[in-house]
Amino acid sequence: MAFQDYFGTPIAYDPTQDRLVADATFTVHAIDDTSLSTPLPVTEPGSGAAIAELRSSSIGVLPDFRVAGDPAQVLIKSGSFVTSLTSVFGAVLAAGLDPDTVAAAILASDEASAARDDAQQAAASLTPEMISEAAGEALGDHPDVIASAVGLAQSDAGLVRKGQPEAVRVAALPGISFAVMTESADGLSLGLGAFILDEAGEIHPDSAAKIAAAVGATKPVTSIAVLGDSMSSDGKIPSTAGSYVRTMAQALGLEMFNPAIPGENPLDGLFRTGIPIRVTGLTSIPADTTEFVLAASQVNGGETGHRDTTATDGTGISTGAGVGQFLMDVMGVPMRFRRVVNTEGGYTVGQWRVNRVTAGQAIPLAPGVDVYATYTGAARFKDALWVFASGRNDMNLTRIRSVYDRVVAWIGHDNYLVLPPVLTSAAEVDGSFGTGRATVNGLLAAYAGRAFDWQPSMSSTAALTMAGITPTSQDTSDISDGIVPYSLRADTTHFTSLGVQVWGQTVLDLAGSWLNSHGIH
Repeated sequence: MAFQDYFGTPIAYDPTQDRLVADATFTVHAIDDTSLSTPLPVTEPGSGAAIAELRSSSIGVLPDFRVAGDPAQVLIKSGSFVTSLTSVFGAVLAAGLDPDTVAAAILASDEASAARDDAQQAAASLTPEMISEAAGEALGDHPDVIASAVGLAQSDAGLVRKGQPEAVRVAALPGISFAVMTESADGLSLGLGAFILDEAGEIHPDSAAKIAAAVGATKPVTSIAVLGDSMSSDGKIPSTAGSYVRTMAQALGLEMFNPAIPGENPLDGLFRTGIPIRVTGLTSIPADTTEFVLAASQVNGGETGHRDTTATDGTGISTGAGVGQFLMDVMGVPMRFRRVVNTEGGYTVGQWRVNRVTAGQAIPLAPGVDVYATYTGAARFKDALWVFASGRNDMNLTRIRSVYDRVVAWIGHDNYLVLPPVLTSAAEVDGSFGTGRATVNGLLAAYAGRAFDWQPSMSSTAALTMAGITPTSQDTSDISDGIVPYSLRADTTHFTSLGVQVWGQTVLDLAGSWLNSHGIH
């Protein structure tokens, strides 16, 4: 039996007014129907019965529907509200997954389908214990079943938001709202990214992190990825070959994804994780490679990171290798985004210079339809062991935590480590100068159990012994001050090639028990 593509539990969300479009009637249009003049007929995915009126629920959720020809994207319209939707297989392709493999998982055995039906019936009762038990029966022997719908739904037990296609599993969370990984059940979506409600019925601010910690990884870890700066970059600074990330990857037998760029801060790193970055105001994806300019507010709502402002080539673009420059996929099209850092060339600081990498077919967009850009090549590392080590380019604890928490919510699992920034003087170490010590302590407290205070181990004779180095008088002085000894450093901040190897082994030693408990060794 061939799998039929469909639009699964779509959500009608208006980002301009930050609201759900509830109790509204919608028409469906081809993605290139910019005039929105030709509504497309829609049918029920299973029965093929015509849907005479496509209407959202009281919380803005539309029923599953199918469009003839199985397009990967369509536009939906209700009054002045217009947005684009991506089909189940459209999301699969965008995530870099193999459609045949996903189809085989979705169309698992009749036995698994029957078990999923049992889980759905239990879900209707809104009893967490029943849901967990039935979903366990459905999915315990079928870990490759795919939860494919994207949507938002509400139940008496809390809010649950569906994510991109993922392998699924069950998690019981005693004492709080439940989090069960399964498919949609008659008006109720259960899936990755469940929210915890507090006693007042409000969404708990740490829901995403708590759910991720409780659920754990849903897939075997085969790679390691990093959000970092020059301290994490792999061979991008002259004084250092390799990186601590490479040392960890080799020791653990993992593939490495290391997009860290010297000079960037956590918000820059956010762009490189693969998390979707919203782009507004585009009227089309052009056919040619001609560059165009976007205002700062059109990319990620204007939220951007630190930039090197010493561009010298007359273009307004940083001359730092790769700083503020991102290769992104937009609707499957590779595009180059470059952030303007000064007024050279007549540009305005904060603007984005954007161009398509290779010419192709133009993709028209209806007015008001937002698109999302994702860092090229990052999607398949969503399930990696993530290392958050944003470094010293922004030591603001609030901003660092905001980025980390967003990435944790996006990856949907708890396989991540936090490495606080290096402290470079005795005064920073003892907290008498600057905010470095407060930032380190804040990260250790916020991510207790997965944040590792590596500097004391690196600021020791043991670290030099690991490197096969006899301490010098300067090394001894540095160790007394609590900073990394000179023989392991290339400058005040960065480590030598040998130093990063010692750092990687130090992190492995400190995190060994944690890694073993997560099946990573």
